[in-house]
Amino acid sequence: MDVVYAIEIKPENDPFINRVHITLEGLMLRFHFPAIPFKRLVKRYREVTKAITEAPFEVVKNRESPDYSFVSTSLEKLNRLQDPLPDEETIIRNTAGTLYSAGAGTTFVALLEAIRASVLYPETQKKMHEELDRVLSDRLPTLADRKDLPYVTAVPGT
Repeated sequence: MDVVYAIEIKPENDPFINRVHITLEGLMLRFHFPAIPFKRLVKRYREVTKAITEAPFEVVKNRESPDYSFVSTSLEKLNRLQDPLPDEETIIRNTAGTLYSAGAGTTFVALLEAIRASVLYPETQKKMHEELDRVLSDRLPTLADRKDLPYVTAVPGT
């Protein structure tokens, strides 16, 4: 959200994140239950998907002052064009929506895979947990900790 729209998400019950969760749930339903008619899913999630693309775009577009986001920068460049194409703004909106959705989707899948791996390989999870406890004690990790976490770093999906 920050890079694409410069919108700070709320730690809980964020409307932008909630829309993505609803859409990802629909995709997961289709993945796990392929017998669900695709047209029914598309109809159900079309409005939510549209809102994922349009709502944050409109927030940025209606700001008083520009920011550093992809959308703001692109709109500034568009406004400086002498003769922009009629659908340039739509292209910016859809590109931003794709960037945001792709980032949210990959994060979601990575977390699911980490959970799946933990369930399938409990010994690996135990070793990772021991290494994290030993290195971090009671603090959150930083990138500087990677060198001290060889086992965690070596496990795919972490």
